[in-house]
Amino acid sequence: MGSTFSVPIELQLQQQAFRLAAPAQGVTTEYVIREVLLGVTICFAQIPESVAFAFMANIKPPIALHAAWIVGFICSAFGGRPGMVNGATGAFAAIVGTFIPPAGTGNNGPGVELLFPSVMLAGLLMMVVSVTKLSRFITLLPSPVMLGFCNGLAIVIGNAQLHPFTNPETHHWKEGAEMIWMLVICFSSMAVMEFLPKIPLKVFKVIPSSLLAIITAIVIEFAIVRNTGSRTDTIRDVSEFTVETAFPIPFFVSTDDAVSYELGNILTGSGISQIIVQGIFLCLVGSIESLMTAEVVESFTKEPGDGDRTVLAMGVGNVISGFLGGMGGNAMIGLSTVNCLNGGKGRLGPCVTAVGIMACVMGAYPLLNFIPVAALAGIMLVVVLHTFKWFTIPMVLAALLPKFLREKLSLQRKVPRVDAIVIIVVTILCKWPAGTNIAIAVGVGVAICSMSYAWNSADTLRGLQMCAGGPVQGCP
Repeated sequence: MGSTFSVPIELQLQQQAFRLAAPAQGVTTEYVIREVLLGVTICFAQIPESVAFAFMANIKPPIALHAAWIVGFICSAFGGRPGMVNGATGAFAAIVGTFIPPAGTGNNGPGVELLFPSVMLAGLLMMVVSVTKLSRFITLLPSPVMLGFCNGLAIVIGNAQLHPFTNPETHHWKEGAEMIWMLVICFSSMAVMEFLPKIPLKVFKVIPSSLLAIITAIVIEFAIVRNTGSRTDTIRDVSEFTVETAFPIPFFVSTDDAVSYELGNILTGSGISQIIVQGIFLCLVGSIESLMTAEVVESFTKEPGDGDRTVLAMGVGNVISGFLGGMGGNAMIGLSTVNCLNGGKGRLGPCVTAVGIMACVMGAYPLLNFIPVAALAGIMLVVVLHTFKWFTIPMVLAALLPKFLREKLSLQRKVPRVDAIVIIVVTILCKWPAGTNIAIAVGVGVAICSMSYAWNSADTLRGLQMCAGGPVQGCP
């Protein structure tokens, strides 16, 4: 009586699906209001981030924004982790930026046409990961590799924010009044985004700080800078949003107004090779970051998720995104954390975010053209400060420094030296030397941890064999 075998298996599956789809407290008016407000708030935070990620990936902003709402909606509506925000991410942009050379801020770099089949291939590989239930192996990813992943990603994103401050023709730093005003806008945006939410007023808890940072930057640019006879670049100057870019179209369809791609490069030997390698890297990085984010969200919501379903939805989203000329994407750990910290647990909020981005790109795109590029750099630098795991610095120092220096510097949090080395190696390989990227860094980190584990296991086995051969001091 009370045994689960007395309940039909179909009913058990329906109950499990309902637990994954519905918030713990049920669909109430309070839940709907909170989710909708959170969705709108995160929408205005995600738009400037997506544009900045486009600049980082050396592609035009509409390619990232269309990916943000396509991937975001599919993953939010059908994925296995309610409460998680998805879209164009820094991890994807970091990989894409290593395959597409820069052609000036806001322009598509050479070989951009290879991006879209790469994203579709990544989506198909994600479906394979889901079907074969490989998502469970995320639990085997060592903590030092995860920490190095976050630190390296922060460095890659931070380095990409320096490009708007250089002259696209000379590649030297900008000078004069333009550079000064860009720094003013950048630091003002950083200050507003970082410190305004800490003011104990409810209005600053409701309105996203990134939106306030954008508004502040626009006011400085058009009320102060341009009235002094100077100016800085806005999105209109580097990559204007137009009615031609408002709607996604298949990447192989050419129009009179929209930019057409060199599709002939796709079927060349080098093109196919790049598509395969880029697709594998995007699948690897996207799956790792999404499953990591799902674990973070689960720690907040205390509700189980479905990793295989999460990766499956992400795969479908990337296939559709690539087909429609988007850069693809995955889970966004920063915005997902913001969503959960403010009580977001269901699918409604992230779905509202995706629909909001779609509405802005298709209907309110003229407003996006007024955003100063320096403001986007400031917003992303704040993201960098929160992405980098600063506690790893004293932790690594404590592992590498001798004991008398640790005591002198009061460094008590010591980890094994091999873990500290893995953190450093993964962090560096994310950016240096040329040709490496986040996916390669993760692979190298896992290899080092595997060799360390094998070495320690061999020592343990040798000790057990010595104990079994006769009485040895120290053996039980």
